[in-house]
Amino acid sequence: MYHIVISSHGSLSDGFLDTLSYFTKDLEQVHSIALRDKSVYDYQQEVHELIEKLEGDVLVMVDLFQGTPFKTFYLELQKKEEAIILSNVGFPQVLNAVLMQQSKLSEILPMIEECGELTVTKCGEIVNVATEEDE
Repeated sequence: MYHIVISSHGSLSDGFLDTLSYFTKDLEQVHSIALRDKSVYDYQQEVHELIEKLEGDVLVMVDLFQGTPFKTFYLELQKKEEAIILSNVGFPQVLNAVLMQQSKLSEILPMIEECGELTVTKCGEIVNVATEEDE
């Protein structure tokens, strides 16, 4: 089992955690840290304290590549071999990561990454196909 840390600039990470509770109650090893209006120093300290407590593999999922959450975790995790950061994540990736948490992170990582590629759908195309089938 691995830990999951979700982090974002605003309340997105807390929203993901809230929505996850509708799918599973087993969220002991899922953590949310939002930057919000904290100083960068306070945010870095909160990240440091969390990472120090976590043992084993850690999957960090952040909202934006090269944003403050990404950079903060990247620097903090330089000392931890069993850590991976995914950026630009959406809820389907987070949900899959949580539902597959009993597996080895290295084994399911490709599935989580692939899920991100498959989650974008052009709704107009679906509506057009459905409309054409109805005619």
